Amino acid sequence: MKNIITLVFLLTLIAFNCKAQTISLSNVNRLNIPDGAYVKDTDGKLNAFVGTWQWTNGSDEFTVVFVKKLMDNGNGASSYYEDFILGGYRYIENGIEVANNLNFTTSFDVNDISTFANYAKIITSPYNNFKTLRMQVGDVVKHKSLGGSFELINPLTLPNGNFTATEAHWKLREKEFISVNGKPALPEEGIGLPNDIILTKQ
Repeated sequence: MKNIITLVFLLTLIAFNCKAQTISLSNVNRLNIPDGAYVKDTDGKLNAFVGTWQWTNGSDEFTVVFVKKLMDNGNGASSYYEDFILGGYRYIENGIEVANNLNFTTSFDVNDISTFANYAKIITSPYNNFKTLRMQVGDVVKHKSLGGSFELINPLTLPNGNFTATEAHWKLREKEFISVNGKPALPEEGIGLPNDIILTKQ
């Protein structure tokens, strides 16, 4: 009987320890996230960004679509899981479509590089105030990676403490490029997407 009680106790302890720890995105300390933990958007802080955003200037049009990806660890690249925002964009310049990756996927197979081609071109993480997203943007026009921010303009605070907004500021910046074997990368100069613009939520 003593062996059965000991076995039940050990199994309960193992089951308890195997369960992933859930940490609220609102309270996470990114310097101390345990392996296997789940950084969850329990309060819905990311919801203000989800949806379609658009900028129009004459015959130029730029559309961004953001979705919330749940419990992702970058196909094993991260030691923990988290909720975050992914996106894609469509750019029409002078009435001609020059980029369209709105039909993006939210996952890829690390063993099949071809699956990465359709992966989201905008990967984000929120600033602590949850009014701005840091962005890594794949510029398919100039064939390079850009940094940037997506900041809600005059967000309203909802009764639950979350934000809502109808406009956001899209700002891109070029990043320093990596030198390989002493030779600098040679991407095309400039930014191929609209920059420093105001988008309206549709």
